[in-house]
Amino acid sequence: MFFALVVIGVLSLTIDEIPQFNSYAETAEKNLEVKGVTDLLLTSPGRHSDSGGGTDWENNVQDVVQPGFASEAMKVDREKIEALDKVGTTSYNYTSFRQDLELEHNYNFDFTWFPVVETHKNFIRSNPPFDPGIEEPNTDFYNRSDNRVHYGEIQLNGENVRVLVTAYDGTYDTIYITINDWDFQGKTPYGEGDDPAVLNSLNGDGFRIESIQNRKDRPGSSLVLRSDIGEFGRNSRTADGNVIKLNRYPLLDDVDSSTELMRMEVLVW
Repeated sequence: MFFALVVIGVLSLTIDEIPQFNSYAETAEKNLEVKGVTDLLLTSPGRHSDSGGGTDWENNVQDVVQPGFASEAMKVDREKIEALDKVGTTSYNYTSFRQDLELEHNYNFDFTWFPVVETHKNFIRSNPPFDPGIEEPNTDFYNRSDNRVHYGEIQLNGENVRVLVTAYDGTYDTIYITINDWDFQGKTPYGEGDDPAVLNSLNGDGFRIESIQNRKDRPGSSLVLRSDIGEFGRNSRTADGNVIKLNRYPLLDDVDSSTELMRMEVLVW
């Protein structure tokens, strides 16, 4: 009787552990699949089978053999990202994507671009440099800013974006923006979280000011912009069960822009 009770007790403990083990195994399986999938997408350009094949599958979406996003390892080709869509004959849809990669789980991809404007160059307010010939804002608000003003530029979607960064009480929190010149007179000041109207013409999604550098060693030396490039896959609101999230940070390869960081957020369920 004692032996029987021991056996029953051991079996009961084992049965109680089965759901926990299954949950762990499912999570591990999702982690392995998403790691393999994202490694492939970020290191391979993909390929198609049209006219002997090639890697420009974004121009042959009906003949894709394997999708891939890379122009080179960890550098994403923007044209390939923009070829992804849920519908349309000129886009590569999620059903084909899932079949071509033989995926067991559902995926949602969210692509966000984070261009960094280097603004380590600086001058004393009211004494701007001659090269480039900076025309300062002519407002009382600008004239009340701290003495040292930072400036820099970046190429975005074929345009040269120029910025000034100013501080108040030692904190750099205000920027001015021009396109293709250095004339900031009459320009609107912006801060973190703003969507500068002057940048809306650069692409369909526009840009937001994500953050302004205020580290003690290099305050005002850079600012980060944000642009939501797009989303692809199943709607994450339909997810059920355990959802895994993985963020990957490749560079975005855009022929009309500086090479800047991009976040690829992947949800798997």
